Amino acid sequence: MHWEVVVSDNGSMDGTRDVALGFADRLDIQVIDSSSEPGRAFACNEGARAARSDALCFLDADDEVAPGYVIAMIEALRVHPFVAARVDVGLNSGWVARTRDPFQHDGLLDVFGYLPFGLGCTLGVRREVFQSVGGFSSQVPFDEDVDFCWRVQQTGVPMTFIPEAVVRYRFRDSMWGLFSQTVHYGAGQVLLYRCHRSRGMPRRTRQMLRAELSKRVRTLLAVRDKGDLARWVHETGYLIGHVVGSVRWRTLYL
Repeated sequence: MHWEVVVSDNGSMDGTRDVALGFADRLDIQVIDSSSEPGRAFACNEGARAARSDALCFLDADDEVAPGYVIAMIEALRVHPFVAARVDVGLNSGWVARTRDPFQHDGLLDVFGYLPFGLGCTLGVRREVFQSVGGFSSQVPFDEDVDFCWRVQQTGVPMTFIPEAVVRYRFRDSMWGLFSQTVHYGAGQVLLYRCHRSRGMPRRTRQMLRAELSKRVRTLLAVRDKGDLARWVHETGYLIGHVVGSVRWRTLYL
């Protein structure tokens, strides 16, 4: 079974290119320069453009794949046009592991009351499907994977969960990293709502906001160690992001 690796270098400064090319004697690998536009969406689109295969799988630089991932994804894409792998969070330990509960372990994610989705680092898609929606959108920062999953499904293409393919997901390992990540994600969710509300994505209700604020206060009062604090910081970042995004895009989604 032949497969290739395309490393889309979106402006790294850590020797990514040299490390990747160090595997050239063992893998069919190419490194492309995608630094002309910052962001994961552009990097993924450039990587897909450079790839030769009709089956595309997307991974992030800080994650790992478990043995059997490639075969499981290839076999899945022979049957299904659009798939997502299972997430394993076992890479994380100590207080970092306590920042969130396991997710995308038993099925696709569905937290917006709309369509399901998978993390960008777990996605596999046939090229014709990818091209039919124009790939990832650079206009939806930080939540480009959710937007992509929804746009594909809006064309009538179903999304399938593949538990045999496993991606080992790495959490941010600093308080600021956790906070800034979820602030960005929360802000991006506002833009998701602005882009998809006409197709049925519901707005958050006042009752939901009150419940979340109440929960954040209770969890803050229950903080006893760094793990508890990290979880509170992670979850609170989304709420702050909703405020930031609502102001930035002049769209109420609190």
